[in-house]
Amino acid sequence: MNNPRRPLPRTQPFIQLTCLADDDNSTQSARDLVARLRLLGLACQGPTDARTDLASGNAHTCANLATQGVPTEQTICVLYWPQGAGITPETAAQHLSAAAVAVPDRPRMLLAEAEQVQGLGLTLLSQVDACLSAAAPARELLSALQIVQLRGCYFAPEIKRSLLGSLTQGDFPAKSADEKLSLPTTPAMTPREQQIWLLVEEGLTSRAIAEQLDISVRTVDAHRRSLRQKMSV
Repeated sequence: MNNPRRPLPRTQPFIQLTCLADDDNSTQSARDLVARLRLLGLACQGPTDARTDLASGNAHTCANLATQGVPTEQTICVLYWPQGAGITPETAAQHLSAAAVAVPDRPRMLLAEAEQVQGLGLTLLSQVDACLSAAAPARELLSALQIVQLRGCYFAPEIKRSLLGSLTQGDFPAKSADEKLSLPTTPAMTPREQQIWLLVEEGLTSRAIAEQLDISVRTVDAHRRSLRQKMSV
């Protein structure tokens, strides 16, 4: 007699979205982004705009989450920089610094295009844990969120190339720039690796995971080796 499979645990993060621009087009774009995140099955609050005091907004969000039984440590602060919004790199850097002060204990992700972040350089690397396009494929976006929730970092390849190009042309030596762009980056997990990671977090053995996912123990062990390499565990 087959045992019924237990559903995979829900440990998805809660997204607190802040838009760096406050014009009508940017606000609508941010709302569309929230709708997309919710369609992907993510809990998301926003958009607020960067004029709102981030510390007060974060405290308010934490209070709301507490009443819903959502652990506040699962919250990820997502900053959205709409393309064509007229935000300069200097202004964006100020918003990133403000977010780092307001939510120092929360993972922070910036959604922006490669050409937008080129002028941020080391400011971006020091203030956020992840950066990729808001139009990134769902698989990449979900993997990046999973990585930063586990306290890793993810910078999309095009973001890395843009930052490396701007740093090597500025005051920082190429070697230093390369180290800062390569050290914090963790390769994205595949959907199967995400499933296995969550079950490992529950304390399941390779055999138990294999039975639940209907795959071989050898396959589970191969995925676990890959995860150890990606997460440097």
